Amino acid sequence: MFPSLVPLIGWLIPGLYLTFSTALGLSNVFMLLILIAFALTFSKDAVASERWPLPAVWLLALYAMVLLGMLYTPAPWEWSSLNWGKYTKFIYAIVLMLLLFKRPDWQRRSLMAFELGMLFILVSTWLNIWFVLPWSATKQTGWGVSHHVMYDYIVQNVMMGFFVTFALSKVSRGASRVSNFYYFAIAVLALISVTHLSTGRTGLIVVAGAVGGFMLARIGIRKALLLLPVALIGLGALLMTSDVMLSRFKQATTELQNIDNDRYSSIGHRAYNYKITPRLIAEKPVFGHGTGAYHTEICRVLDDPNDCHIYA
Repeated sequence: MFPSLVPLIGWLIPGLYLTFSTALGLSNVFMLLILIAFALTFSKDAVASERWPLPAVWLLALYAMVLLGMLYTPAPWEWSSLNWGKYTKFIYAIVLMLLLFKRPDWQRRSLMAFELGMLFILVSTWLNIWFVLPWSATKQTGWGVSHHVMYDYIVQNVMMGFFVTFALSKVSRGASRVSNFYYFAIAVLALISVTHLSTGRTGLIVVAGAVGGFMLARIGIRKALLLLPVALIGLGALLMTSDVMLSRFKQATTELQNIDNDRYSSIGHRAYNYKITPRLIAEKPVFGHGTGAYHTEICRVLDDPNDCHIYA
């Protein structure tokens, strides 16, 4: 329809990769423009079967299940539409996969934009130790407190965990010493930002999983199984130097020991969810209760119905 817009998409996608970690509102604008441009340049070739990677197929299948669940869910529109809207983001990911297929120049720009955005977050996080930055989510200085810059520390730590793996993937025998030193330093600084400059535990789990997966992909299962314990010991030793993370783990240990008596703590809440959710699954193990139904159906299986507002 408008093939002249195709080169523009090649710059809109990197703009999205640059801003989703630094400027959420602007990234939404980029995503909207990408969707409009995709529609205006649409052709049958854009959705040809060979352009579909397996993850895109999985995402489409999951989204189809969400749409199907909308037909029989007992949840009110308030809850079902909320969940439907969240899963609609799968379509965004599919569009990006289709657009980036066999376009290495677009892929390089997007990765570079992602790297620049995450570097901005990383540098800002470290500068927060000494300076109160106006764009930072936290307004405190010093060591031993959270210095997240993104929307909340969980989101930042999850993204920083992936950034650690990205930096490690750039270290290779074929690269120059300067490049290897640079990316290894970035990986270390990003890791410390998770372990020492944040109060969250989720990012640590993501880092461990991401680095473990990276080792399996880079050096193979046999070598990875030999080196993984060493990596975990090193990560544990690093955590021992972090007062903020040690305090969080001590809190988690206390909460874990009291999960039967206190199901309102962070760990207790999650443990109780894992305990009672199988009751719902057992009722309809194949098709489930429908999209967004958890928020209302969980109240039926709670030991104390007065807790509905907490677990729904």
